Amino acid sequence: ARHIFYPIIPLRSREIIPCSLYGLDSKRLFIGTSFAYYNSMLKMFKYRIYLTRSQRKVLNNILREARWLYNCLLEQRKKLWESDKQGISCFEQQKRIPELKKLRPTLKMVFSQVLQDVAKRLDRAMQAFFRRVKRGETPGYPRFRGNHRYNSITFPQVPVGCKITADGQ
Repeated sequence: ARHIFYPIIPLRSREIIPCSLYGLDSKRLFIGTSFAYYNSMLKMFKYRIYLTRSQRKVLNNILREARWLYNCLLEQRKKLWESDKQGISCFEQQKRIPELKKLRPTLKMVFSQVLQDVAKRLDRAMQAFFRRVKRGETPGYPRFRGNHRYNSITFPQVPVGCKITADGQ
């Protein structure tokens, strides 16, 4: 039997990166893990995991819901700015996620911290946009994400009960 494996060390974040980005077959996935040392240096490890068909289906569903949320939050920011010339903070958008879960029940299957990270990701994209505007560079407003343009999610905490087996799987 093949198992999904995770490191046992304490991690700050975990990002799942589809192997198809690296030219590998889509049945394999890398899990990139990064954590901070005291000098604020980041170190990353990549692990290959083998997914069953049902696990791939669940992961694709999570990616689809994260992409939908990203587009919804971006649309919310864009409409609020166009109508009232007001911005909205990441925290305010994170507080609205439970309301969105009521409107779209499939969001309930995604860990709340993953959904909160989607809002953080959008906030970082907006901050980078305004930073480029301030510097006079070509700004590049954050885009709505299509099927193949949103392909990673972040789990901020290590899932309980995960381990690396003796044979490395």
